[in-house]
Amino acid sequence: MEIREGGRTFIVPDEDDPAFFNPAMELNRDITVAVLRAASGELVTETEPTYLDAMAASGIRGARAGIEGYTVTCCDRSEAALTYARENLERHDLDGTVVQADTRCHLLGTRYTVVDIDPFGSPMPFIDAAVSQTNDLLCVTATDTAPLCGAHRPAGIRRYSSVPSITEDHPEIGLRTLIGAIARHAAIHDVAVEPILSHTTRHYHRTYLAISEGATLADAVIEQVGFMERCETCGWRDERLGLAPSLRACCPTCDGTVTRIGPLWLGPYRDREFTQSVENTIDENMGTATKSRRLLDRLADEAEIAGHHDHHEICDRLELPAGPMDEVLNGLQAAGFTATRTHFSGITFKTDAPIEHIEAIVSDSA
Repeated sequence: MEIREGGRTFIVPDEDDPAFFNPAMELNRDITVAVLRAASGELVTETEPTYLDAMAASGIRGARAGIEGYTVTCCDRSEAALTYARENLERHDLDGTVVQADTRCHLLGTRYTVVDIDPFGSPMPFIDAAVSQTNDLLCVTATDTAPLCGAHRPAGIRRYSSVPSITEDHPEIGLRTLIGAIARHAAIHDVAVEPILSHTTRHYHRTYLAISEGATLADAVIEQVGFMERCETCGWRDERLGLAPSLRACCPTCDGTVTRIGPLWLGPYRDREFTQSVENTIDENMGTATKSRRLLDRLADEAEIAGHHDHHEICDRLELPAGPMDEVLNGLQAAGFTATRTHFSGITFKTDAPIEHIEAIVSDSA
């Protein structure tokens, strides 16, 4: 069947076809196109940049990258899927390449300006091949949010070499666990990654990473990996940089048990100016233009603080009704603290205020 996306028409499989197409990822693809536009000439400096759609399926993402001027390769193990990829390249007069192979095997001998890893589940089996064969920009999606947030802890430990945990800010912990795992794998190859835009939307995490080579640069990246500490009794929290820091056994506020989460990424997960540039390239042909702009605007405005708070979780802990969150943010700002909403949900916020100040202001606003 035909669909329209980004102002163009594409052919995609219907529900009875063994090939795969996910209409719910349109926002993901729209933002990918916007990132490619914003990156051209800034992060991507090659005159004829190449783009690998590593799990191409119907090839829409690859075809849309080709429309933006990238020389595209669509790679997939499924011949049924690649039939659609070929059709979508041809119908837009794109001189792309279609390869039936496991992405890891294909990347063994081929480098690309941009590599896009968007698997069903965890991207980690493909990361070593991807970071070693990407020149400028690595794009990664993870849809296994349960292991990343701690709901399936054994799988999270196994896949990401990190101990996740279900806390009130588990969506951000999942995103930071993903980036931290990629950063550590890249460093093995003396490759440094810089998250220039990352977001958590519905059932997936997505991150865009600028690539640089060099052991010194990779060392500096690893210095931004560490652990989060959480007391789920009173809400106290802290962060510790390093792969082997000294961690608390009990909460300094209430003497409760401290949950230790990590290692994960503690640095910024987006570049503010680049995120604003991406927002500026969103156009009205994109079906998710309004949602994409709203997400990117919220993301650009977020405070660069590791972790966030859930307003309703705090109110539940205090056995209070949830009042207007704007009153909480205004109260924190009036007290001299940083306080911003987050893109993770409409009831979450970031602040550098200690938990006792947050709870006092939440109580006053209830």
